[in-house]
Amino acid sequence: MVKKAKVDDIDIIAELAIQMWGADSLQELIADISKNMAKEDAQYFIKYVGDGDNYCALPGSSNDMLYFDEEQHKALMKEIEEMRESGELLARVLNIACPVIAFHGTYDPHPTRGVREPLEGKIADFRMITMEQCGHDPWKETYAREEFFEKFFEIV
Repeated sequence: MVKKAKVDDIDIIAELAIQMWGADSLQELIADISKNMAKEDAQYFIKYVGDGDNYCALPGSSNDMLYFDEEQHKALMKEIEEMRESGELLARVLNIACPVIAFHGTYDPHPTRGVREPLEGKIADFRMITMEQCGHDPWKETYAREEFFEKFFEIV
């Protein structure tokens, strides 16, 4: 059995893999790898490797979105990337006056430091809650769901 890597390991692994393949993101890397596979193999790869946002997702939770517009998502991410590069996105963070709480799983493929470092010290009331045995979507996680909702409702 392959042991899942914790987020610090994932940061390094994803960075190396992206550089090796010349992709702009982990999602692009997964898409590039799977496009050269037979359709059946690519579906299996994306299902079991490419959907790495979760540590141990609840059965059926991967189909919880009502609608996902891939073109809109790409357009939005392009706009966000331009705002990151220009510094506009970080400048907007300085205008946030309300408390911000980020829930982050230890197995989230998105780098913890990529959330914490830009926001800590720039938002007056920023807090990062790290959750064990949890990926990107704590409400979908077998082991973290209950803890997530307990902490969420304590705060709200």
